[in-house]
Amino acid sequence: MVSQDVGFDSGKKIKGRKRFITVDTLGLVLRVLVTATNVGERAGGQQVLKRVKQSLSHNLA
Repeated sequence: MVSQDVGFDSGKKIKGRKRFITVDTLGLVLRVLVTATNVGERAGGQQVLKRVKQSLSHNLA
């Protein structure tokens, strides 16, 4: 499972994982998403924000 999350970012020349963290205005962590390095920042940001939106809508219902 760990080897599936490892990728290579040719722009930064980095092999490993990227971490996307969403926090609220107080700095409290709302969501953490760990992806392969070959996932772009835009795509990773969209994924983590979508998951925050889903978790917030489930908590309000």
